[in-house]
Amino acid sequence: MNAKPTPGLWEVNAPGGFIIRSIKSELARVGYSIGGFSQGAMSNAPDLSEAAANAALIVAAVNACFKVNPSNPLAVAEALPTLVDAARKALTTLDGLVPTDTPMDSLAVQDIFALRSALAKIEAKS
Repeated sequence: MNAKPTPGLWEVNAPGGFIIRSIKSELARVGYSIGGFSQGAMSNAPDLSEAAANAALIVAAVNACFKVNPSNPLAVAEALPTLVDAARKALTTLDGLVPTDTPMDSLAVQDIFALRSALAKIEAKS
């Protein structure tokens, strides 16, 4: 696949279903519509809660990748598992290199805490 994705951030828009769309381009959209279901007939409509959660996940992931590398967000997505593995290994190495009596306000200790915090966010269970 050689096509480039639409540049910019995306959002979930929900007019009678939901659409994942580019904030910058009305032409770039991925969606599912439940057209044909009136407000009174919603008891017959499919449960879209899982699909809506999937849409929110896709938008969050795409936007995070665009923020890291706007010119190649796919590279960010593909590199993320390797980056997380390298961060775990680096944290283990740093923990062994920084003496236990290093002041808490030192740059090395602050960097270790920042790395540990970032990994905890990545590994958090919902």
